[in-house]
Amino acid sequence: MLKSLIEQQNNFQARLDESTYHLYEKEVSQLETEWMESLKFLECNFKFVGGIDYIKFPTPTNQKTFVNIIYDSSKRCEILKPGEPLPEGTKTMATSGTIPCAIKTLLEYFEQDVKLVEIGDMLASNGYLTPDKGTLWSAFDRLMEPIFGIKTQIQNSIFELCLSITQKKPVVALIPATYIREHIYCEPSEVHSNEAIIIWRLAGDNALITTTSSPGTHEINLYDLFRIMKRAWSCEQL
Repeated sequence: MLKSLIEQQNNFQARLDESTYHLYEKEVSQLETEWMESLKFLECNFKFVGGIDYIKFPTPTNQKTFVNIIYDSSKRCEILKPGEPLPEGTKTMATSGTIPCAIKTLLEYFEQDVKLVEIGDMLASNGYLTPDKGTLWSAFDRLMEPIFGIKTQIQNSIFELCLSITQKKPVVALIPATYIREHIYCEPSEVHSNEAIIIWRLAGDNALITTTSSPGTHEINLYDLFRIMKRAWSCEQL
């Protein structure tokens, strides 16, 4: 947990008081600056191999299959009854559920059986789902440890991320959804949102990942991934 949030660990609400929020933003900004500075080392031809064994990869939770779960900032997360129409203007887990689906996949890896609708409800009821920005990224910083006992750490460099993977800590990262559409689906995309992926293993120039919008495991270029990554957190069981 970030230093700025330690005193807030029993407060699950997304909204922070002004002084804590400024400390949190300052701490995150410093980590992001360090990350950007580390990207210059991509010019070096380094390679990493290792991570979580293939047999231990969990089946990724695919948000596209959950058109029957309402996940909307104006509602608590809930499952539609059979035949019940989706209220007009309401979003579902299929369109806005990348972060809860990534959390569900991580919890599967850590052998925690938590229903997706429970994760979504926790996020929605505590104010992490917004009308215009989707699920707030701070959910990884604030909820994973006190609620699920999963320590998350924002990665401050490409080397820290690689070390986390080789230490068998899965890393969840946010990247543009367009990259996944174009490099995994191999089709053009005009999607401008971000999607959560989980990095499980490194193999030289490539990373083995799962996404929340496609089944199976995918191999993508590690150097491309570093350049487009918005933020990343290593995860380990306390």
